[in-house]
Amino acid sequence: LTNNKKIVFAEPTVSTGAPGLDKQVRLFPTPFVDQFTVEVNDLPSATLRLFDAQGKLVVEQNLDNGVNTVAAAKLPKGVYHAVVTSGNRS
Repeated sequence: LTNNKKIVFAEPTVSTGAPGLDKQVRLFPTPFVDQFTVEVNDLPSATLRLFDAQGKLVVEQNLDNGVNTVAAAKLPKGVYHAVVTSGNRS
């Protein structure tokens, strides 16, 4: 990308302590520029929290089952950590 900013996730794969949760959430593309997609399968009341490299919460968005688009054009270039929670699972 020439004049565009690139934003990447610190960990491009889903890693959880909850069995099977990694198969219920997909986040792409990585890296992204203006938006990214979070695909959620069979997770009630899921929430995305996006943290910057300093640990500051920069995006919080409720997620519907299916495909969710997250606008990120206003985020500065950098590395981010995404956390998806559903109930007591993350």
